Amino acid sequence: MDKYYTPEIEEFHIGFEYEFQTLKGWEKRKLNEVYHGYYCTLSEVDEGLKEGNIRVKYLDKSDIEDLGFETMGSGWYKNSLKLDLAEIPHWTNIALRTWHDSSLFIEGYRGEINSENEDCGKLFDGVIKNKSELIKLLIQLRIITTFVSDEAKH
Repeated sequence: MDKYYTPEIEEFHIGFEYEFQTLKGWEKRKLNEVYHGYYCTLSEVDEGLKEGNIRVKYLDKSDIEDLGFETMGSGWYKNSLKLDLAEIPHWTNIALRTWHDSSLFIEGYRGEINSENEDCGKLFDGVIKNKSELIKLLIQLRIITTFVSDEAKH
């Protein structure tokens, strides 16, 4: 499977992360932010898509870990101390699983994450292709309230 894909214009929203090809190579950008005096708007993104200058990285292990999850093995991840689960009624732990076809499964647990824990429930089962989509989903599920990348903190 390729590491990058060309997104559809419908995928873009404020804060959507993508890469734009410049004369210097591929640069990371977010919609509605300024880079080297260049403001990234939807019309510029549309033009960049038509010219083949935009790509998005498929969701991978580093993206998931950056969002506060740690590897459990076999495609499974669990929340680490970075997540504030106070907003999620009932669940004290979250686990997610990814597959190579962009499928994602999220499960909530009351207590420890293990196969014998019967007090768990499915929170999501679908397709999430990239980090921006996962951030949006985690906010919608109230697993996180906001996300600020380590890059933005500097």
